[in-house]
Amino acid sequence: MPLFIVDSLLKKKLYKYFASHKYHKVSRSLYKFLAMEYTTFTIKAVILLVALLLARQEVSATQSWVSSLYQPGVDSIEIVRSALDGRSQLSYDCHKVLSQLLANHTDPDVLQYFDSWGRVGSGLAAGRSRYTGNYDECLNVKSPLLPQLETKYCTATINIPGSTPLKLGVCSPKQCSPEDLSQLYNISVKDTTVSVECQSQDYKLPPGSIVTLTVVGLVILIAVAATVCEGIFQILESRSESSGSDDSSSLSSMKNEFPLKYILCFSLYTNTLKTLSTSQPPGAIGCLNGIRVFLMTWVILIHSFIFNFMFISDYPQLQTDLMSQPATRVMLSLFLPIDSFFHLGGLLVTYHQLKSLAKTKPKVSSFFKSLPTLYLQRYIRLTPAYAFMILIWTSLMWYAWDGPYWIIPNPVRTMADTCVDKWYLNLLYVNNLFNPWFSCVGWSWYLANDMQYFLIAPFIVYAFYKSPKIGTAVCSGTILISTMASIGVSHQQGYPFVGEISAIYTL
Repeated sequence: MPLFIVDSLLKKKLYKYFASHKYHKVSRSLYKFLAMEYTTFTIKAVILLVALLLARQEVSATQSWVSSLYQPGVDSIEIVRSALDGRSQLSYDCHKVLSQLLANHTDPDVLQYFDSWGRVGSGLAAGRSRYTGNYDECLNVKSPLLPQLETKYCTATINIPGSTPLKLGVCSPKQCSPEDLSQLYNISVKDTTVSVECQSQDYKLPPGSIVTLTVVGLVILIAVAATVCEGIFQILESRSESSGSDDSSSLSSMKNEFPLKYILCFSLYTNTLKTLSTSQPPGAIGCLNGIRVFLMTWVILIHSFIFNFMFISDYPQLQTDLMSQPATRVMLSLFLPIDSFFHLGGLLVTYHQLKSLAKTKPKVSSFFKSLPTLYLQRYIRLTPAYAFMILIWTSLMWYAWDGPYWIIPNPVRTMADTCVDKWYLNLLYVNNLFNPWFSCVGWSWYLANDMQYFLIAPFIVYAFYKSPKIGTAVCSGTILISTMASIGVSHQQGYPFVGEISAIYTL
């Protein structure tokens, strides 16, 4: 018997003992005290009993869906059979095609359809939450018995009580809607809610994609034409030199005329030579190129690891084992190469601007007049290629994605969806000041930061040029303010320390 019940019974006996004696006044007071105590214990008992019942109900619900997932009947054939037994309200077309599939499920070609479904298997207790099935097998189902059969790949999300949602791959006939598929699982898997999302089968190009393909085609056409023109000019120049005629000057002047001068800028031959050239311009800091190569290799290695890391999220133990390795922690210290790139950018801006200021010795008014030109050059240098990338990303990347992992939400897909509406924030280089998902791609924030730093840099460099002491004070103050701001934001948002790499990837 629970202790609080025993305690209450003892207090009742104690009251009877006092009541049977002459201490009536004492017994009345004691009765009131015991009555209050008894009421308190009764309330506690009721609360505890309700909590136990709720906990038992939750455990029972969890056991229910676990047992329903693991029982032999929960495979694709049994799921369809249960839905066709009259316990669901499927659409007519979906019911018809599923009945045909079930009637011919022993046929090897039709069996391929049922075999492609995702099933709960090993790793569920260890935290695995995704069973994709066989994506390609689903889309390649062909059967002479069902010549009109066309399939699509879907993902069913089973919302488990008190746990991570479970995602299963579903091979669906095109006649079945996501609502039909939800009913299939709601019958077979108890005490859960199921939502289904299917891969779009609409491959018609919208007007935006057609415009993008037209622009890409024009760029390719101009590049080919420029390369051909470059080759023709080289052939004519070589013939002029071999024949001894003086046509080289006329050819050079022709190359500098409009519009040929700008068309030749797209020459693949010339641009390839410039890209692979190792010559240094006067006044260049040669060692920075080696540092760039090292840092870029590091960044590529980190991102290659992260992209693969996204697709092993079904295996928490593997993630934990990888993160426990010191080499992994060092390799994934992404802030180190990124901060180094910011440092190199600031170094080059300061170096070149100090050289320019030392040569021109501008006054304050002249300095401010030169800023619009400086900013415009920077914007023109970055924006055309950036805008071209955003155009392709928002219009054509949808047709480059394929596979079961692109159906469910993921960071890349979320940013691409948002980029369709928020692309202008990226071209204004202010996307990092708003929602993080307003960035079109994962590295858009870097360009925004770089542009914003460039807007501030001339003032700091000019202050340093006028007075090294003032410039040093401004730099020190800027570093202090930015550090305190980072600490404040991290504390307010509850961010982990940057050294806790494993914690960072759970954000």
